Amino acid sequence: MIVGDALAPQKHNSPANGKGLGLWRAVSGQRFWAISGVDAQPLLLAFAMATGAAAYFTMPSEPAMEAILLAPLLAVALIAVGRRLLAPSLVQFVLWLAFGVVLGLSAGAVRARLVAAPVISEMTGPVMVEGWLSEVETGAKGPRLRIEVHAIAGMPPEATPKTVRVTHRSRLEVSSGRFVRCWSVLRPPPAPGMAGEYDFRRQAWFEQLGGVGYVQGRCRGGALGAPGGIVSDVRMHIAAFRRQLASHVDEAAGERAGGFAAALVSGDRSFMPV
Repeated sequence: MIVGDALAPQKHNSPANGKGLGLWRAVSGQRFWAISGVDAQPLLLAFAMATGAAAYFTMPSEPAMEAILLAPLLAVALIAVGRRLLAPSLVQFVLWLAFGVVLGLSAGAVRARLVAAPVISEMTGPVMVEGWLSEVETGAKGPRLRIEVHAIAGMPPEATPKTVRVTHRSRLEVSSGRFVRCWSVLRPPPAPGMAGEYDFRRQAWFEQLGGVGYVQGRCRGGALGAPGGIVSDVRMHIAAFRRQLASHVDEAAGERAGGFAAALVSGDRSFMPV
């Protein structure tokens, strides 16, 4: 007890070494500006890139490809010069953040170009859609089928969407990974109902979803095999396995918990009640 009493004043009155000082003293000087170093604060890059990506989506028009490619290189050059010629300072800090913003903006623009795919320009009448069923989603009016399109009747190949999503109101008799044929009415991805609302067209663009609609009647299985290419074949096999797994879990878990259990195990939420 004597030892403890003797140490108590020492513990509470020892020098703070920066802890407990005023905010200004804690953040002033080179120690604060050292966070501009790449290896000191890597999270700054993620924050700045997110800001740049958000800035890209607010641009009224697409930036030129030359500017997209040259801007990150210029930012890297400025950072290299700043780190070599300047001591840790506010200038370095700003340069590092600017590099992240430019990198995020450029990444968003490049990604938007890489996923570019045809989009239906206007509503169609009932047309035959042929393709591979890649995913089944839950919908208020019935399961929504995501189809990787092989062909759409009357539509030239260069204008054919890569993927469409259609609502299937009848009982579904085909499974994921299967080649299907559906009489469908298609339209472009819908625009927001009011200014400032969520714009589904942006999500559809990055998912290469070129049209949405509904099925007239039922989708039927076709005789065509898996799509060409190793990646496509693997993706279709994975989709078929997920569907079979979800169906098995839904049946085994029972009516009350089956849909939820299937979604947890396989990621397929189509068995969940709406």
